[in-house]
Amino acid sequence: RSILVSASGEVLFSTKDHKPQDEYSRFEEGIEEGLDYMLPECNLSRWWITIGEYEYAVSRSLEGPYATSKGIISDADVKTVPRLESGMTIISATDGLWTTMDSAEVGKIIQKLRNDGT
Repeated sequence: RSILVSASGEVLFSTKDHKPQDEYSRFEEGIEEGLDYMLPECNLSRWWITIGEYEYAVSRSLEGPYATSKGIISDADVKTVPRLESGMTIISATDGLWTTMDSAEVGKIIQKLRNDGT
């Protein structure tokens, strides 16, 4: 996820996380439409789709005609934000940060670091 933090610590923009559980309804709709989609499975927070003898990680999609025919997609979400103003910060991080802190909390920490002169 990436966020845009204002000089005052307010989160002005945040990208959307794509989690397998959020995509579940898309898989169900594809199955109802007669597509050969597979429902994601989960074990210890690891999501995958079994296709033949292979397991494809849903959140780390592999592209290709066979994988996409099963509902796996890797289309990027692209957003344009206004020009950065003085004091704005862009934070891009992996799930390691976002599973432990939300966007607003990160914005507050950025503001605290600025106030402390760090």
